[in-house]
Amino acid sequence: MEISDQKLSDFYHSHSLPETSVDRILAMGIAERKRRRPIPIWMGVAAAIVVILLGSFLIPRGPTLEAQVAASVLKNHFKQSAPTIYSSSFQEIEKGLPQFQFAFAPTREDELAKFSVVGGRACSIYSEPAVQINLKDPDGRACTLYVAPLSEQLAQVETGTYQQGKSSVQIWHDAGRIFALAR
Repeated sequence: MEISDQKLSDFYHSHSLPETSVDRILAMGIAERKRRRPIPIWMGVAAAIVVILLGSFLIPRGPTLEAQVAASVLKNHFKQSAPTIYSSSFQEIEKGLPQFQFAFAPTREDELAKFSVVGGRACSIYSEPAVQINLKDPDGRACTLYVAPLSEQLAQVETGTYQQGKSSVQIWHDAGRIFALAR
């Protein structure tokens, strides 16, 4: 049985919707489209800005470089490591730690005038080689002074006093070195 193209075309035309029905369906679609109100682009932009602003406030920020250095100093301070060189003189401690090629005492004598030196040892500040000088304040409490040459990273640390709990770290720069006094 052979079906011609004409017979096939007539068959499908006889089963299609009348033209009036097609027009009615198209008219309903156009009317539905007219009822929807498109969202203006500025509302989308405003929503994106709000999401970005809220997100920037909710994203946790890491500690500052100063807080990280102060935490490193306090970590060493709370270890209460004994000095390897016992002396009341910065110069004697320097002689006992020849691997460090910088002066341990600050250039301004008044910075540590009220402290007495107990001794010193090698340590690190924020993964940089440093010297720990054990001190006693006028009340007899143990304090530690950390001295390191200014590396590229430590040079970015701003001077100031940083509190962490009941402890404080005073940080300052002097003649190409960083000093950190932990109490």
